[in-house]
Formats: sequence, structure tokens, C-alpha cells
Amino acid sequence: MFIKVSIRCFFIILLSAIPIFAEEVNFEDLVLKKSDGLTYLKFKTEPFSGSIAANEKHPFSGNFKNGLRHGKCNFFHKNGLLKESGEFKKGEKEGFWDTFDKNGNANGKIHYTKDKLTNGYVREQNLYDRLEVEYNFNDGRESTRIEYLYIRGRDDPSCKIFFENQKEVKRELFS
Repeated sequence: MFIKVSIRCFFIILLSAIPIFAEEVNFEDLVLKKSDGLTYLKFKTEPFSGSIAANEKHPFSGNFKNGLRHGKCNFFHKNGLLKESGEFKKGEKEGFWDTFDKNGNANGKIHYTKDKLTNGYVREQNLYDRLEVEYNFNDGRESTRIEYLYIRGRDDPSCKIFFENQKEVKRELFS
């Protein structure tokens, strides 16, 4: 009899605690305590665990555990479309992250280990949606880069510049 009552009490306590861990707040409700590097819900003494919702002022949604970003997180462009998506572990980017241009198109895949970029590629576009730079990374360093130069009024690049290990190795000119 005593064991049944204890088990029931345990489950009641466990179920009543679930909303605390599933709490979703806005970024404005949080504060970073510089002395320990942890995030807290304003007017609380325990590091924040829960989810935050993105908004125009803070275009980030994701989870926190014990005051650190942890689990699936998303960063958004100012227009509201997805910019980056990946995982945090104990406050650091970890694993593969997908990147997207301001139009929502996939433009890269980057691998992080303990918040350090290790391998991957990124394609960046300029204000006119023209491909501007392509980067490839290996062992945390830029291995190759291609820059595209445009003449005003033309949609196609007039020049491609190839770099390896941050040194120019070739130029292609187009008429």
C-alpha cells in the first residue's frame, strides 16, 4: 500500500513539473549573467531551462538547458525566413548546421565541433541575389574560395577569382 501511494505521489510531482521545463518565453524575458555566462529568466535565481520564441528584434528560437543553449535551434533573417539551423550542446554549436540565403534557399552546410567550424561550404549572395562568394572549409580553415565580380547592369559575372589557402591561384574573365 505504501509503495503504491509513493509511486502515485512521485508521478503527480513529476507531471506538475512538466510545464516548468516546457516553458516558452521571448528573448526579452531573459538576461545573461556575465559572471557565470549563464542565461536566466528575469527575476529568477535558477539558470533558465525551456524554449524561446523568435521575434523581429531577436530572430532566434531554440532551447536552453541550465542556462545554456542546448538542442535544436534556429536563427532567422530579418525578413523572417530561416538563416541557420542546427544543434547546440552545452552552449556550443555542434554537428552539421544548414544555412539559407535571405530567400530561404539552402546555401551551405557547415560542421562544428565545440563551437569551432571544422568542415563545410557556404555560398553567399549580394543584395541583388547574385552569387558573390563560395567558401569551402577543411579542418577549421578556409581551403578554397571563389569570388564572382559583376559589371553594373549585367546579370552574369564578368570575372571569377579562385583562391586556395587564401592565396589567389587563377582568374577567369568573361566578355
